[in-house]
Amino acid sequence: MIEGAGVFRRFAADDRSAHGASMPPSHRPAIEHILNCRTAALGG
Repeated sequence: MIEGAGVFRRFAADDRSAHGASMPPSHRPAIEHILNCRTAALGG
C-alpha cells in the first residue's frame, strides 16, 4: 500500500520545481512535515 508520505517523497521535488513560485507559503512547511513523517527528524 502506498502512503501519502511516499507519494510526496516521489513527486515533491518535481512539483516544487514546476509550481513552487505559485505555492502558498503555508504549504511549504506542511509539505516538509509530510516528507519527514515517520523519520527521525520528527521522532519516528
